[in-house]
Amino acid sequence: VAGILLALVVWHARPRSVMPVVAASLLGGLALSNHQTSALIVPAAVIALWQERDALRARPVLLAFGAAAFVVGLAPYAYVPIASASEPVWSWGRISDIGSLWALITREVYGSGQLVSEAAVSGGSPATRVWLLLLSYWPAGLIALIGAAVAYERQRWWLWRTVAAFVLAGPAFLAYANLDPS
Repeated sequence: VAGILLALVVWHARPRSVMPVVAASLLGGLALSNHQTSALIVPAAVIALWQERDALRARPVLLAFGAAAFVVGLAPYAYVPIASASEPVWSWGRISDIGSLWALITREVYGSGQLVSEAAVSGGSPATRVWLLLLSYWPAGLIALIGAAVAYERQRWWLWRTVAAFVLAGPAFLAYANLDPS
């Protein structure tokens, strides 16, 4: 995810360049192949696409190459049925057809719209989850505040893009995670 953000920053500096778009898209596909919560980076990417829409209009090839790189990034899913066919000792399940692959991709076995499938650990107040997150990672929060102050002085566009992405993705993750902190 950090690589995606870095590629988007580079693209902002060179909006007509193809490589940052390809890199961000490829990394986005790979990130989604690893963990679905990576989709929460989408608001930041959409904001970047919107802010660079003039470059996209001037060079439509940016979107085409980006889309192709994203699909290539999803390639690890193509390997899953191959690996499953060899009946490995440890596997996420028998993936033998497109339906079972889709069930794996959408986390059907675990509860598609949930981070956890056990009712015993789900639920709780979103405010409590945020508070415990802040308590647990306060050094990172302090570093983020310092970074925000520096971004405000040096790269204000990046600060507002980041704030907008967090405002959009944060509540979505809290709803998705739904972990009971007690």
